[in-house]
Amino acid sequence: HIEEAYGLGSAMWLGTVLCGISVVSALVCGILNRRQEPHPLSWLEEEPSEIRLRDVTQFQGTFWILTFICMSFYAALLPFTSIASDYFHEKYGYTARIAGHMVSNVYNSSLVLAPLLGMLIDRIGLRAVLVTGASMVLVPSYFALTFSSWHPIGPMITIGLAYSMCTSSLWPSVPLVVRSKELGRALGLMQAFQNMGLAVTPLLVGSIRDSTNYHDAMILLSCIASVSLLLGILLNVLDLARGGTLNSSATRSKDEEDETFPHTNKAMHLPSQPYNTRVALSFPSGVQLGGREQNNDALSTRRLCAALKSPTCP
Repeated sequence: HIEEAYGLGSAMWLGTVLCGISVVSALVCGILNRRQEPHPLSWLEEEPSEIRLRDVTQFQGTFWILTFICMSFYAALLPFTSIASDYFHEKYGYTARIAGHMVSNVYNSSLVLAPLLGMLIDRIGLRAVLVTGASMVLVPSYFALTFSSWHPIGPMITIGLAYSMCTSSLWPSVPLVVRSKELGRALGLMQAFQNMGLAVTPLLVGSIRDSTNYHDAMILLSCIASVSLLLGILLNVLDLARGGTLNSSATRSKDEEDETFPHTNKAMHLPSQPYNTRVALSFPSGVQLGGREQNNDALSTRRLCAALKSPTCP
């Protein structure tokens, strides 16, 4: 609408304003985070370990499969949304305005479905199943757009469903397969592979489009989505062999994470009550605090009592 009414420059300025809002929001978020009161038990957390590049080789196989699913799924989806308007103009003769409406259905449906799927995952788990299901929905949607003359609104809505299923289940799966102290490295590595796919795929799509047409480019994207589907099946097989952590519910996943990657609260057996709850504290000799064994001396007890705001502090 803006491009037709005011020109491409005005549409670009709108995008610039939206990016500016994002930057301001990030700055405000950082300021609020610095002003936030530190966690009462932050002094008990593990000391930061040395960052070594070779540590990434110690990630589980499930993490690497998730990474390659991320790379292939987004490489199949996001380049499509970039060429969809031109593809609809070429195949259906749509104007730029109508084609834009068709493309927006992907994000409109995701706007509604993503929060609902997120709540569902919190309740039932099944993250690996939904990651695979996202590709199972995406592949036939591409086939429908490529090999049939159906109206595109249906496949575009199902593509939005696939997008919601993937984003709601893929990223929350990462903390379940890596240690907390390695989470930043894992997410950064996954993002790097995702960008790698997003850098290469548009080049291939553009090359195919210049030599043939968008039909063949859609076949390429369908093949990439099929790779994501095969990786999803492999993910479920491997997760099942490792105890089904990704497909477990939220409560069970937390318990399994404590067993696999011991955290401060697990080691201390702290009561699951607010920090200002009146509790009597008694620790056996050699209790583990934040992964470091400490003696049951008066100083340790007083510091922990103060953190819990307990009136029974010595």
